[in-house]
Amino acid sequence: MMLIDPQNKLLYTQIMDLIMKKDPRIVVAKDYNYSCPKLQYKENGRLFLSFTCFNFNEIFSIAGNYMIDKYYKDYTKEDPDVGFHLTFSFNVQSAKEEPKIQKNATEAEKAEIQEIKLQIRAENQKLFEKVTKDFSQIRRNFYASAFEQAFDQINKGQTASKFKYQSRENEVVYAIPDQDALNIFYEISFSDNVDKTLTNLIIDAMTIIFIYIIQPIKLINISKLYSIKKIIILTQIII
Repeated sequence: MMLIDPQNKLLYTQIMDLIMKKDPRIVVAKDYNYSCPKLQYKENGRLFLSFTCFNFNEIFSIAGNYMIDKYYKDYTKEDPDVGFHLTFSFNVQSAKEEPKIQKNATEAEKAEIQEIKLQIRAENQKLFEKVTKDFSQIRRNFYASAFEQAFDQINKGQTASKFKYQSRENEVVYAIPDQDALNIFYEISFSDNVDKTLTNLIIDAMTIIFIYIIQPIKLINISKLYSIKKIIILTQIII
């Protein structure tokens, strides 16, 4: 099993650096599965996040607005940067400014102002940490949105729509909702002759298991679910 970190580590380390130093530079961080986010701090005090991936239109058509409402409603949706599909910006100047201690302030006033400064600093830190999380997880949030939308609909007793999209060059994901579950299929295609042979051996060994899993869900006949080039893997997520 391959575990993928929900955060892009390069973005995570650079976001706070760009904010604190107000550094007008660009950070491009190519990510898993041909996705690519870009950060840019501009002199107008805004931090821009742009994102692109090869299957953007497919997934955005399923749950793009859901993702924006859930994760990025606090940011400004900009016209997409050149070469990217989606761009958000955060106004760094929205952070609260710390009060200054006047030269003629009494010790009591100095202590009070210092306490206020610490409170504001903690609030700003919390704000910047939220921006860091939201921006560094753009890839995770984008790819998860279609499933999270279906989960929410099922939990609310609503009818969730089935959907599919190409997740990788040789892989297609199918999601078919039930009343209390989301059934997820992975269609994996094999072009190499050795892989095709191994696939046949796996399928022959697992035919009984496939029939047992699939028949109760009343899907199409198992003979139509795979060929010499493909194998279907079923995962059922109970809500």
